[in-house]
Amino acid sequence: MKALLVFVQLLVAGATLAQPAATLARLHRRLAATAPTDTSRVRMLDSLAIAYQQVQFDSAWTYATRAYELAQSLNDQRGLFGAYKQLGILNGIRGNDEASLRLFLAQLRLADKVPGKARFKPAILSNIAHSYFSLGRYDQALAMLHQARRLDELARDTVGVLSGLGNIAEVQMTQGQAHLALQTITQALALRRRYSGPRDWTLDVQMASALLRAGRPAAARDTCLAILPHLQRGRLIDHLAHTYNCLLKAYHQLGQPAAAEQAGQAALAYARQAGQLSLQRDVLETLAELAADQQNFAAAYRRRQQAGRLTDSLTRASNAKTVQDLQFRYETERKEAQIRALAQEARSRRWQVVLWSGVAVLGLVAAALLYRSKRLQNKVFRQREQLLEQQREQSEARRQLQEAARAALQLQLDSNQRELASATLYAQQKTKLLEDLTARLEALARRVPEPQREPVADMKKAIRQHLQVGDDWEKVTLHFEKIHPQFFEQLRQQHPSLTPNDLKQCAYLKLNLTNKDIANLLNIEPNSVKIAHYRIKKKLGLPEESNLRDYILSV
Repeated sequence: MKALLVFVQLLVAGATLAQPAATLARLHRRLAATAPTDTSRVRMLDSLAIAYQQVQFDSAWTYATRAYELAQSLNDQRGLFGAYKQLGILNGIRGNDEASLRLFLAQLRLADKVPGKARFKPAILSNIAHSYFSLGRYDQALAMLHQARRLDELARDTVGVLSGLGNIAEVQMTQGQAHLALQTITQALALRRRYSGPRDWTLDVQMASALLRAGRPAAARDTCLAILPHLQRGRLIDHLAHTYNCLLKAYHQLGQPAAAEQAGQAALAYARQAGQLSLQRDVLETLAELAADQQNFAAAYRRRQQAGRLTDSLTRASNAKTVQDLQFRYETERKEAQIRALAQEARSRRWQVVLWSGVAVLGLVAAALLYRSKRLQNKVFRQREQLLEQQREQSEARRQLQEAARAALQLQLDSNQRELASATLYAQQKTKLLEDLTARLEALARRVPEPQREPVADMKKAIRQHLQVGDDWEKVTLHFEKIHPQFFEQLRQQHPSLTPNDLKQCAYLKLNLTNKDIANLLNIEPNSVKIAHYRIKKKLGLPEESNLRDYILSV
């Protein structure tokens, strides 16, 4: 499939070269028919750049640049992909390998983003490798070529793999790694033997050159002699020139001057037909060395003169091309600077119009926003006043509820205290009643005869079992702590010198019992209660003018 595509491209290129005027006229008519903002215009500009590349470099550069600028303004990724390629090729022709490398790298980044362009990655990598090679960065060139070869192998593109191996061998020979180049070419030739497509003799020519550089002139000679008939039948002038040059050097190293002379003359003739001045110079220098070895110094001198003239011609051509490239670059940069200045001026004017329009729009928007803000502020103020009024009403309602709850709790507390005080007094009265009954039974027992005392003793025993004054106090304490939790604990922590009887006195005061009620509960005199209260006040460290009952009620 790829071989067929290459054949079709060659036919198209031949037709373009055969009838350049008709092709260019047709492309110009198609360009005129496209809209200024249509992506198809980018394709036409790219096609014109390709067409002019064969006949007029300046026009090709102009159309490639226009295609790039239009594709960039339209954000046409497909158009940018083609523009990067054409500009990269044109910069490579001009000798600006740095710019060419940047453009091919940009094209590689777009290959995965543009649908259907990923299949061109091996070719792009090969172009990048060529730029690296021209810049003398051989390791990076080899890395790109190996990557391209892997992609061709994945795509099962035998032609691409063969081309990649040939390029790798060329870089290896440039680096002086002739043995590695031999291995690479051997691998490529083995692959080519399994390939049924048309045969390319480039690998055989490279094999001969690699053998010669590896110090195997006999093998290089045999390889050249084997492929020469095929090259002559195919009239492959470039390959014939290089092959005879290789054969010349092989015979020279093998010490066969006659055969070397014959091969050199053939190489020189084919190099002249191909117009390869550098190869002619190389052949003449080798022939001069051969003549000098044979003591034919006149021929050596004549050939050196011819090589020198070719060197001067190449130098002049190179200098002329350099001057032309510099002039072209200067004119291009000057035009680009003028374009940028005009574009900057247009953008400046456009920005002024946009700025004043924006200021007017912002003024109107600000006035509208200010009016709306005032209305919103009034609305928010009214809503805030309503909310504050509701909050005040809710706060007042909560306060009333809290006061009612506190009043209810206070009433419940007072009721519980009264109940507890009543229960305490009732328990004390029950105890006193039982003690009175016990005393009466003892008096009765002393008056009755001995045999009749046993029932009285049983009654007295039963009454004593119910005299549980301590247990009643324990029950009273449990109920008291439910009403006043942590009362005893707080008094013990603040005043550890208080005795259990002192705590009992404090509890009765907390229940707001009178001194008389307390005296009845404890079965003591009211004065004894006052004395006990005085001692407790001393233990609490209260001043004499203070009231013990008020202090206990505040705990």
